[in-house]
Amino acid sequence: DTQKVRFIQLVLASFFAGVSGALSCINFEIVSAENVSAIRSGGVLIATYIGGVPFFLGPILGAIVFIFFVVALSGFTKAWLLYLGLFFVTMVLYAPGGIASIVLMQIPVIRARRFGELAGPYALAVGAGLIAMAGIIGIVEMVYRLSEQGASTVLTLFGVSFDAKTALPWFLFAIVLGAGLVALRYASRRVGERWGAIQQDLAARQA
Repeated sequence: DTQKVRFIQLVLASFFAGVSGALSCINFEIVSAENVSAIRSGGVLIATYIGGVPFFLGPILGAIVFIFFVVALSGFTKAWLLYLGLFFVTMVLYAPGGIASIVLMQIPVIRARRFGELAGPYALAVGAGLIAMAGIIGIVEMVYRLSEQGASTVLTLFGVSFDAKTALPWFLFAIVLGAGLVALRYASRRVGERWGAIQQDLAARQA
């Protein structure tokens, strides 16, 4: 009975939401209108989708990532909301099941002792992603610095100081971003090919 299953799901979700709300009250010792505001509710939804809606541990993982952006990253850059939005859009487009789905997808491969075959392609993809991320961070930080009235245009990123008004940093970060995206496209193909081959082997063994 799908209606009964959905009802039980709603009850369980409400139970854990109530527990988290009670723990929040104990922690902060105050409940105000901000606790039920649209911003707070939107943040909870974003964290849930990032972690993975279909999985019990999904919202927990999403909350950890969300708190990282809100607490840790906000202390380093004023563009943390933009980075959070870009990360959320990336997860929706390329991993709609959230972080939990990515983790759980690896379990059958690990049980079959085939994860070592994916280590190389994964490492290549992570490296390419970090290169592309460096280019994005550089461009975004320069845009934010130039948009601040009266602020110095000289900023330091990755241990290097430069002037955001000059053309050289824009050119270099654009090259880094382009190289990262090209490498990421190549790495994604490698991951897809290796992943498909492993899944075919596993399916053939089960058959």
